[in-house]
Amino acid sequence: MEDGKQIVFNIYGGSQQINPTAATAIQNYYGDQFAAEKLREESLNLSDLTPEAQALAVHISHVGNLTLYIAQLAQCESASALADVAMLLLEQEDKVTAELVVKAAFIKKLLALCPRLTKGNTIDNLRAAINNALAKRPRKRT
Repeated sequence: MEDGKQIVFNIYGGSQQINPTAATAIQNYYGDQFAAEKLREESLNLSDLTPEAQALAVHISHVGNLTLYIAQLAQCESASALADVAMLLLEQEDKVTAELVVKAAFIKKLLALCPRLTKGNTIDNLRAAINNALAKRPRKRT
């Protein structure tokens, strides 16, 4: 870099083109989707969240929905209620997969946001409830 500044590129999904010899780069956004998403991101400051909520936020593509998920998890009183929220995450979030929702580390992140879940809150029991919910989901045709 000519002026001694360092440039850092953070790339998250999508298509990227890197031109190391280009003098300038222009990126055009069309439509209001980008603006609406940017406004939602700015309205939700992740540093204001608890560490438990921040741990879940890494799996959420649409950060505007994070507060909804946290509120729903806070109301869970049973393993099946937690499994329902896991299915909602699976349906609405690109980063959440069927393989992820049954992993102990992900279940622990969900469990940390469920203060009302006092019985049946072992990882094995919650995984079984999530597996039951997965089995009841209609199969998607490809």
